[in-house]
Amino acid sequence: MSTITYSLYLKSKPTVLIDVRHLTPDEFAGKELSSIKSIAVWEGGKRTHLSELFDIGGPEKAPADPGQITITFETGSSKLCYIGYKMSKGKIIVKGDAGHLLGYKMKGGSIVVEGSARDYVGAKMKDGIIEIHGNVGHRLGGKLLGEKPGKGMRGGTVIVHGNAGSEVGVGMEKGLVIVSGNAGN
Repeated sequence: MSTITYSLYLKSKPTVLIDVRHLTPDEFAGKELSSIKSIAVWEGGKRTHLSELFDIGGPEKAPADPGQITITFETGSSKLCYIGYKMSKGKIIVKGDAGHLLGYKMKGGSIVVEGSARDYVGAKMKDGIIEIHGNVGHRLGGKLLGEKPGKGMRGGTVIVHGNAGSEVGVGMEKGLVIVSGNAGN
């Protein structure tokens, strides 16, 4: 099974949080490049399209199987939130940093971040692999504030090569979290 890659380049350095939850192999699967460019992205509170914020390179049509798709954020940013939201297959690579809620509710596939990520990495994750080459913020593999116990990570693996913030695995039910460096409270 061969894989194809879509490369995303930020057009400018973000000044507000950008919600990229719809930029996953699952969302790209089976779509024409023109449809991919019109996928909704939220910049702060403003709805826009992928093509407004990113230059995108890749084939004219994505395969129907998301497992054959790799999305590479060639320019990462700590403002890019919800990377890999609910993804089930495929791969996402972030060349640089990532924002909050990376891999939130992830069901499968893999995410590799070559930099650091902010809070809630792998929160409510069910399966898949996340690898962070830098540091992560608080509540790695955990639940969101105010949720009942057992609502955190339920499966999968998160590997952090750096340090983690406070409350690693809070509310975690299953899965594996490995932190090579230090962790907070």
